[in-house]
Amino acid sequence: FDKAGVILSESMEDLFNYAVAFTQQSLPDDEGIAIVTNAGGPGILSTDLVEKLGLKMASLSEDTV
Repeated sequence: FDKAGVILSESMEDLFNYAVAFTQQSLPDDEGIAIVTNAGGPGILSTDLVEKLGLKMASLSEDTV
């Protein structure tokens, strides 16, 4: 995960704390944001926030998936 720059959230509280922290940072120059979760709810909430903030979701290749 470290090599890919993945930030692992161990709980919903961590997830939302990361989201708040990231709103205080400048946007990185990259290919978009990827959200990986084990449930639909957090994924939908996160994706909605990405869209609301005008950010771009990453396009994943078949090799990635």
